[in-house]
Amino acid sequence: MDKGIVIFKKTKEKIIDIIESLKSSSYEVTQNSKNKTTGIYMIYIDGFESNEVLPIYIGKSIDIQKRYKQHYTELLALNRLSYEEYKKYFFLKNTSFYDGHFKTSKIFKYMVENQKTLKDFHMIILEQTDESELDFKEKKYINEFNSCYFGFNQLNSLTDLINLQMTKSKHSEKDIVNYLDVVNHDIYSCKIYQNYGYTSFNYLYAMPKEIKDTFKLALEDFSWLENDITTIEKKILHLSRQLGDRSMRSQLKARKSMLKLRQTKLESEKQFEVFYNEKLENDFKIKKIYNEVYKQIQTRNKDQIISVESFNEYYFPRYFETNLIQSFRDEDIYKAFVKKENYKSEYTDACEKFQKLRSINNKELYTKIFPENTYKRFPLKDNYQKKTIQLLEDYQKENTCYINIFISNNANNRSIDIEKQPDILNITYTYTDKDGISLNKDCFIKSKITSNKIFLDYIEKNFYDPYAFRRQPFTITMIDDGYISNSFISTLAEYKHGINDYTVTQHELLELDLVLNQIEKLINVDTRFKISISESYNCLKQCFTTKQLQNEFVSKLVTNKLLKIKKQRITNKKVTNKAKLVVKKSIVHPKISRAERYIEKVKNKSNGSIEVSNYISSKEKVTALCRTCGHIWYIRSDHLLARTYCPKCSANKN
Repeated sequence: MDKGIVIFKKTKEKIIDIIESLKSSSYEVTQNSKNKTTGIYMIYIDGFESNEVLPIYIGKSIDIQKRYKQHYTELLALNRLSYEEYKKYFFLKNTSFYDGHFKTSKIFKYMVENQKTLKDFHMIILEQTDESELDFKEKKYINEFNSCYFGFNQLNSLTDLINLQMTKSKHSEKDIVNYLDVVNHDIYSCKIYQNYGYTSFNYLYAMPKEIKDTFKLALEDFSWLENDITTIEKKILHLSRQLGDRSMRSQLKARKSMLKLRQTKLESEKQFEVFYNEKLENDFKIKKIYNEVYKQIQTRNKDQIISVESFNEYYFPRYFETNLIQSFRDEDIYKAFVKKENYKSEYTDACEKFQKLRSINNKELYTKIFPENTYKRFPLKDNYQKKTIQLLEDYQKENTCYINIFISNNANNRSIDIEKQPDILNITYTYTDKDGISLNKDCFIKSKITSNKIFLDYIEKNFYDPYAFRRQPFTITMIDDGYISNSFISTLAEYKHGINDYTVTQHELLELDLVLNQIEKLINVDTRFKISISESYNCLKQCFTTKQLQNEFVSKLVTNKLLKIKKQRITNKKVTNKAKLVVKKSIVHPKISRAERYIEKVKNKSNGSIEVSNYISSKEKVTALCRTCGHIWYIRSDHLLARTYCPKCSANKN
């Protein structure tokens, strides 16, 4: 049996066992969990039906909850884009807009082609660990689950290379040897697992083509490693051809030629700069001597006016060194300039040739992680789950109303030129009458966003923004009548409640005033409420202002002034013996006031030496009188209990 199949099946069984043991526990990360911890996590997509791909991704983070939000909202963004729009961003001329974020593209491709939805996206914590051990632990789990060959992770060759390039110090022999071992392992594994996961793409995209360039400085000290590196580079090229990349060799030749011409161009520019600086220096000397000679001639010939023409023709050549004039010729700088421009033109042609080869190669390569077939809008559907509101335990249940309100966005707009209007998307409420009978309603609200029941035109905002500092993907905005608008269901709002354009098309829409009237008919003046809003109360107020809905109930709702649900009193009369003892200790005669009790405490603690008057509360000052010396002072009542002595008497003793 093929070695790849055996390892794939064993790894699959191991992962499924781990998921079964950890899901639905505190190790599962969701939108509502609070796992702000440091450690290693695993993303997985429900249903391990594929015999080629294990839908997992191993990652590390110092805040796993925050990282879950990042991964999930990236998927929400891709789910918004149409097939044509996503394709336009994915296949640019020489690269992809999502380069550096291909992990999300792999997950999206898998989910689309296997008819998965957002409900199938999950994350679990594999291990909580210290920040110092994150790199080691992450690599351990990646190697254990082979997620860079079967799943969505990238090869260790790339991640290790990035870490090496980020180090400022010179690479040691151990660094180079260890990295070569990693590359050798990846070459061997990719050969075995080339038909699994995204191994073929990972290899052709991430495997370093010219390792010597990375360790160029270090190899001056460790030249004996050059033969090993040359052997590995040959292996890389050989396997690349096996995986279908026929242009790698020609691409490498074009790159070497380009880099060589770049060096020559830089040298010619330096030569031209030397000549040009010499000319400037020479011109400055000539001008300086010219002015000095002219002043001397004028001084000697005070009565005679010497014209500039006669000075240049007769006087200046006699005083000026002719060898200085001829020390620099204009034809020298002209030749250097022509040479520089020729090399510049050759370098530009080489760059264009390399970019053309690279563009063709990248287009073929990127198709490996792009959905094979076209798909309809919102292919991953939604993650909205209709839930019955859970009533609070130990709280009043009769004549209560629980209301959950989900809003489209937070209304926080950074630009006055772009509209961002929030709308109420959904109101879910549960009313319990005086007899304890509950009524549950899940109402989707008709608004400007939801009324047409059609998908909006979403785009990548930073792709079209020429002033974007960093053109990061997954920043979604909308086009409305040819203008950018932020009045839509934002991905951050969808992250909270799971509602998107697809959700709206699947439900009946009701007018907001109709839903509010239904609630008002159920409640009375004594009804108590528990209100939950996905955004702020200011945002809710803006929603009602736009709808021009105003009445007493709405006013109290938007200002959070509705009666709150009370906690029920415990009426259980069974008390343990221990509790009875505590109660007995705390029993105080009802006729004795707090002031009298306080005065008695001070008297007992001071052995009757301090007399107190004007007691109000524990935080207010009292008047204290020392019976020994007659000193009177004012002090907070709780401070006096802590220091029951006269400050004057205490000072005299010292």
